[in-house]
Amino acid sequence: MLIVIAGVALATKFTSMPLTMASIVLFVGTPKTNAQKKLIYLAQAILLIGAVFIFCTWPIRATYPQMYSWISYLATTTETHGGGTKAIFNPSSYYFSIRGLVSRETWAAFVGLLSIFGFVVVTIHKKYSQNISTVILTGSTIVGLLINAKYPLSYYQIVTYTIVVFIASFSIRLLPKIAQAALLIILILPASANIKNSYITINQAAKKTAVLEKYIQEHPPQRAALWVWGRSKDFALLWSRDWASGLFTKQLAKYRPNLFELESNFDFINIDGRSQKPVFSVCWDQLYLQQASVSVFISKYPQKSIKYTALPGTDDMALIESNHCLTKP
Repeated sequence: MLIVIAGVALATKFTSMPLTMASIVLFVGTPKTNAQKKLIYLAQAILLIGAVFIFCTWPIRATYPQMYSWISYLATTTETHGGGTKAIFNPSSYYFSIRGLVSRETWAAFVGLLSIFGFVVVTIHKKYSQNISTVILTGSTIVGLLINAKYPLSYYQIVTYTIVVFIASFSIRLLPKIAQAALLIILILPASANIKNSYITINQAAKKTAVLEKYIQEHPPQRAALWVWGRSKDFALLWSRDWASGLFTKQLAKYRPNLFELESNFDFINIDGRSQKPVFSVCWDQLYLQQASVSVFISKYPQKSIKYTALPGTDDMALIESNHCLTKP
């Protein structure tokens, strides 16, 4: 079951690689097995993970070459999304990413480091090093932190946080009862505040999304709608196509032919995830973007007759309307 979960995790997100490797080591490292059996277990683990990965990603099997190229590109560049210079490791990039992660997820970083440090100390002091499974998980957690530290957003560390919770629970269990109670009280306070803040943030985002969706339903486009960014169903459809390497291009063109993505530089419209056309060579009458970007768009096309409307109650969204299109494309 552990190997199956590892395969599913790897298919879901490649940042699960440290957990996958740890699962293989745990499976192969079954006590009281000789070298021949370990090799058999290793082959079984690799084949099973590969089979589960293919099963979970079968709908996007055509993108395997692009997927491999993209992962290789990310691994050999120093910044997020393939930015920076060509190198596997850059100390300054990791420093700024870790600093950004800690500033946004201070308590998570504190608990994670404390859990790993506490486990190492308790293991050495109480000689729990024979618990090889937990030692392997701790090692994979450290490796995961280092690999994913290039990316400062917290969701890249979800797998690491999951293992940290287990390590923290195991470490607390080894402490005296008084220390266990004290640590739980200390951890509950920031956890409660974090849950409350998360609820408020999610609730506010949901309300703003509802306002935006209502406006979209009440003001459908006559020709076509462009999106730069937004918490909406329309933009989610566009983004899912792009992030799935054009997997849903045919379906999107069939069911939503009047929906297009505008590149962030405002120069080109992304027609089908691959081909692009200049902004005003395509027939559209609505453009949704954030209010902060409105002045940039207007200054870029001062000769065009456009109308700007702020959308209150949303994520500072705005609507730009244009009547440049007199005939359908």
